[in-house]
Amino acid sequence: MLNIVVALMPEAQPLIEALSLKRRADSTAFSVYSSPSCNLVVSGIGKCNSAAATTWLAALGANQDQVWLNAGIAGTRTEPLGSLFCAHSVEDQAQAKIWYPVQVASPLLSKPLLTTDAPVTDYNNNTLHDMEASGFISAALRFSSAELIQCAKVVSDNTDNPVSAITEPLVRELINDNTPLLQQYGEHLQTLADDLIRPDIDRMLHEFTSRWRFSVTQQRQLQRLLERHQLVIGELTTLPESLQKLRSTSSVLSWLREALSAVPYENAP
Repeated sequence: MLNIVVALMPEAQPLIEALSLKRRADSTAFSVYSSPSCNLVVSGIGKCNSAAATTWLAALGANQDQVWLNAGIAGTRTEPLGSLFCAHSVEDQAQAKIWYPVQVASPLLSKPLLTTDAPVTDYNNNTLHDMEASGFISAALRFSSAELIQCAKVVSDNTDNPVSAITEPLVRELINDNTPLLQQYGEHLQTLADDLIRPDIDRMLHEFTSRWRFSVTQQRQLQRLLERHQLVIGELTTLPESLQKLRSTSSVLSWLREALSAVPYENAP
């Protein structure tokens, strides 16, 4: 399954049409559009909205080893309008935190991407600038393998075409022109996802469920977290003392989530 997170409807509409997506009636917090092979959520502007929409989409049924793609527009200094890039690094300017998406062979050239809390107008370097990617990545890392979490951005503004000149028709045109390449990129990532071998976590799962009494829902969450832990950090051959001291199942799940959140992209396989 390909899961796409975009900020606004002008970015989403060309993809919705090209991928034959239909509006989901069961999604109230965010607008979600789906087909048997793809989900798309419209997050709204900003990294907090992007993180919340990513988490919402995952709650609607995304599983381990699904593809997550943050698609949309971005500014940069010299690249021409309509150029499409993937991000080989994503930096949050306000938090001074950086992630390094695992690079996979693809038709897209890559550039660094800086997420800011306000639109960039000075274009003092040739980094891509957006307002969503860091929120998307920080959330998506909880739900899939690092190599399946990517950002693809179409250049919408530069020194000759400032952000103040962006219009909804321009955004739709830029995304529409790049929709075939975005589809190709998503299909490539999906092929990679299909080739991934799910880790054998039966021993780890038994260790946890014999020590703590998880509900059925919590067991599903536990399995996903242990699979992610094995892929990103490695197998828990022994339980750390700090983990063994925990009494509640919710605190155990929180411990695993915090351990995964502390791992930067460059340490992921």
